[in-house]
Amino acid sequence: MRPQGDDLRPLPVGEGGQTDREKAQYGYRLCVSRLPNKAETDALLKLLSATRNRLKKGELNAADIAFNEFTRPGDLPPDAPPNEAAAWTIIARVLLNLDATLTKG
Repeated sequence: MRPQGDDLRPLPVGEGGQTDREKAQYGYRLCVSRLPNKAETDALLKLLSATRNRLKKGELNAADIAFNEFTRPGDLPPDAPPNEAAAWTIIARVLLNLDATLTKG
């Protein structure tokens, strides 16, 4: 079954590996059914880092990104701070909007 909507968002925070690289590759594989190449992985990690920096500086609001009427901060695992959930939500949205995800047969 293919991930849909924000269903993917919690996965990289709690599943997929120990490192950001492993988690990004896991999320990519869930969406596209193949591992990303180095350039694809590096692009995701660059976006993740930039998003974390923007959240830390206050340029982005974690609650606006990670939560809605269906998800609340209490839904997060105890070891997943809101900024981290928001950063991975951005990655999940990118993955879910890839042409390879949308056209996967």
